[in-house]
Amino acid sequence: MHAQKQSNSGHLARGFRGEGAAVQKVGRRQRELLELLSEQGAVPFDQLVRFLGCKRSRVEGSLRGLEQRGWIEKRQFLAGDARWFWLSRKGVGLAGRAHRYTVPNVRSLPHRRAINETRLFLCDRAPAGRWSSERAIHGVAGSADHVPDAVFEVSGERHAIEVELSRKPPREVAEILHQHSLRYDAVIYFCGPHTYRLMKRVQAEGRWPKLIVQQLPRRGSS
Repeated sequence: MHAQKQSNSGHLARGFRGEGAAVQKVGRRQRELLELLSEQGAVPFDQLVRFLGCKRSRVEGSLRGLEQRGWIEKRQFLAGDARWFWLSRKGVGLAGRAHRYTVPNVRSLPHRRAINETRLFLCDRAPAGRWSSERAIHGVAGSADHVPDAVFEVSGERHAIEVELSRKPPREVAEILHQHSLRYDAVIYFCGPHTYRLMKRVQAEGRWPKLIVQQLPRRGSS
């Protein structure tokens, strides 16, 4: 994912510049990790390597330095799965944003991984695009509005990104599509096997011309 690193490294580091002398002492790769974890909430090690586009040993070294400063935490939640990393309470405070400190819930890990994979896919396909995570856009819309998993800006358009692994009631899906269609140029659903056919049927109804349905990208599918 070398192209993703080239297109987003400056953007990723920007949120932690000027946040104090401590941050200025860490390297560019560590600032990128801090920003990425701030945006995505939690990322497993294998995806961190792909986001940064460098050797595993270098990513491990950068993470070790952030751990020693007390800025990030890690845990292997499931046997056979990668270690997950997220900002510590100290790291959240360092970010200077309205994000709350949270430890990832085991049940949320498949959805988190799928969102990360979608970001990798889109940034590789459209390096000039800009990804804004749900954490970054939450609160911009009204309190009653459904916030998409992300917004991807490309070629002057803003696309609502939904990563759907489980089925929602038809009425809820219709309300989400209604809100997103009013606000965005396209509504793109990346679906797991249990939701792909359902959303393709919704698309076939022709009620939502901005709706695009794709299968969830797999590693290397870009």
